[in-house]
Amino acid sequence: MRRIAKSKPGPPRLLELRQQGKRYTDLDANPKDKQRVRTALLDDQGYLCCYCMRRISPEKHRIKIEHHESQSSNPDRELDWNNLLVACSGGPKLRARRKDDKAARKIPTDLQTCDTRKGNADITINPLDSSVDDIEYLPNGQLGHPQPSLQEDIDQHLNLNVGFLVEARKSARRAMIEALDRTLGSRKEWTRDKLTRYLEGLRSASRLEPFFGLLEHDLNRWIARRR
Repeated sequence: MRRIAKSKPGPPRLLELRQQGKRYTDLDANPKDKQRVRTALLDDQGYLCCYCMRRISPEKHRIKIEHHESQSSNPDRELDWNNLLVACSGGPKLRARRKDDKAARKIPTDLQTCDTRKGNADITINPLDSSVDDIEYLPNGQLGHPQPSLQEDIDQHLNLNVGFLVEARKSARRAMIEALDRTLGSRKEWTRDKLTRYLEGLRSASRLEPFFGLLEHDLNRWIARRR
């Protein structure tokens, strides 16, 4: 997870519906309106799930519009642009775009992640604010947080330390190191300037690398160690 910078003010149709006192279900009246919202969210997030940071491609995957504060508990925020994110289908394998949410909910609970695992629970950790800034990407592939309540969100409500995500993060770290070896040479040649340019190149992509929060974290750590 990394902090997401929201585009302002968001799709105009959302504001129109809120001003009219409409509900989120009214967004379904015109599929193009919902698609515009989904596309704007994907653009903001670099086409990564807001929680696990796996790549979600609208051409291939089932993509869920996530309400950080649940609709059931916070109906006044159903159409609030600053409460909306996009999430993956929440299982070991990302579901194809034509697969429905009922199939995702049939995944065993201990393997569910992200919005599918979270359900209607309200959580404290939020990719839209500073609560994610202190996340640690540990050498063993797990996510850590110094605040126990936020660690509970990571472990229990989002299940982000489930085995298949831990292994995927370790693989992403290894792949980046191999890419750096090919691009920059041996680690002695990984200067601050070279690493900074490499990170800026990754950040500039419209579709970010999967698990980009981990890659960014590691690169910033290595840059800080070099003079």
